[in-house]
Amino acid sequence: MRFIVYPSDVVAAAEPGVLDRSTSVDRVKAHFFDRLRRLGPVVPLGEHASVADLTALFAQPDTVLAYVHADRSSPIHARVLAVPRRSLWHSLGGLMLPDRVATLTAHGAGGVTLVMTPFQRNRLTRYLGAAAQGLGVVPYPIDAGFWRPPTPRERSRARARAELGVFGSITHLVYAGRFLVTKGIYQVVHTLKTWPMANVRLTLAGSVEPALPIRALSADHRGFPAYLARHGQTPGSSFLSVLPSLDAEGLRRLCWSADAFICPSWHEDENYGITPRQAALCGVPPVVTDFAGLAELARQRPWGGVPTYPTAVGVRFSLRDLRACIGAALDYASDTVWVDRVRATCDETAASAGLSAAVESLLARPPQPPVPADDQPRAAFRSLFEHADPLLVAAITARSASAPDGLFAPGTGPHNPDFPRNEFFAAIQGMYTTEPRPPAVVGGSSWRGFFPCVLDVEQRAVVEDGYPGPRVWPLDDEWAAIEASVDAGSASLRLTPQTPTQCAVVQALVDAGMLVPDER
Repeated sequence: MRFIVYPSDVVAAAEPGVLDRSTSVDRVKAHFFDRLRRLGPVVPLGEHASVADLTALFAQPDTVLAYVHADRSSPIHARVLAVPRRSLWHSLGGLMLPDRVATLTAHGAGGVTLVMTPFQRNRLTRYLGAAAQGLGVVPYPIDAGFWRPPTPRERSRARARAELGVFGSITHLVYAGRFLVTKGIYQVVHTLKTWPMANVRLTLAGSVEPALPIRALSADHRGFPAYLARHGQTPGSSFLSVLPSLDAEGLRRLCWSADAFICPSWHEDENYGITPRQAALCGVPPVVTDFAGLAELARQRPWGGVPTYPTAVGVRFSLRDLRACIGAALDYASDTVWVDRVRATCDETAASAGLSAAVESLLARPPQPPVPADDQPRAAFRSLFEHADPLLVAAITARSASAPDGLFAPGTGPHNPDFPRNEFFAAIQGMYTTEPRPPAVVGGSSWRGFFPCVLDVEQRAVVEDGYPGPRVWPLDDEWAAIEASVDAGSASLRLTPQTPTQCAVVQALVDAGMLVPDER
């Protein structure tokens, strides 16, 4: 066996340390290429190789193109696409985004695409049908010798750390990782303020990545620290503390001090969830959504995960469901039987076996025919129209519709301008949620803001103080009807529609991701 790789793709083995975007991605990439080296040599592709050179190279039956991030700006990439080849693509979180789904469906029978969980493979097969050919599963292995439950002495010492303010009967909730709005950090803080828990301490450890994109909104995280600070602390509040990023030893000690690890992520490419799994192996009950890479982690535990659904601006869930999941997880804080289930799904044996099976499958296939770069999008959509779920096909056909006023904050907008209402993005995200559509609004149901929402009398609109910026949804002739649906007994805006007009407006707000279920 011989694996041909793009020179820019191979990274050095990542050292344990601060978890951020680059290190987490590089760890997975390094593991992928290290395991390939056990099967055969990994050879960088010559940047100046001609089409004739590449044709002769990939004509050899034991030669495979293996890549994670193809260098699409390099001339060599266009030449690779022009020759028959066997391709092994590790997709990371790319298959949660529109452009990478197109890559998969144009891949053809001569390629194998790797994902990190059986859940993602099963959902891609379910929604893409024959358009998703050659899927393999290779989880990222986590060292269960290091990430383990503490001994009684270790737990006692961790709990006594004065700098954390964790003493006695205090319930310690922990989040560690990147400070991103899509990780659900704001929703955790807001939920604990709305439905307080006695003697609770919430510790957030990590740092923000200012330039990290929010693809659905064509925005980034430059203003998120200020937003989180504004909503995180209030005068007299002391339940929240913030720590800088931690190395592996510090993160393990933090997990050992915790009663639950909180990560209700709705991140756009949450394809695995390394840190919640590390916490779980430490015996800490993880509170996660059942979205994408976290779905199998959620379903391995008796308290499950927070149910999710897609909207045009990202995945959503009920804040009451989040609060209930936290309470249920704490009931299992002293029960670590479920840790064995987590350990079995992220060990080295499963990763190596998955990669070997994928390579064997690839070698049994004919080479992938060349597809010119400018024809890949058309080939992808032809395959989707022929094989994909009707929800995806409907999203593609809706590409010419314009976005309604208020769907996006001013200055932001859809990642893909071909879909100005984000239908295709929402449909793809919906492949990985509990339900593939937003919930239906019926008379008597109750709804509250995912971010803070108010009725603005002057603008006669619902205003969401969200991130990356405020959204203003004009009500016009429906103002009086919606004003009448406000639950006056709630400290924050909560709507209980009754009439058809009220239900229709609230449904639009739910579809836009402003309101989420809040059943009484």
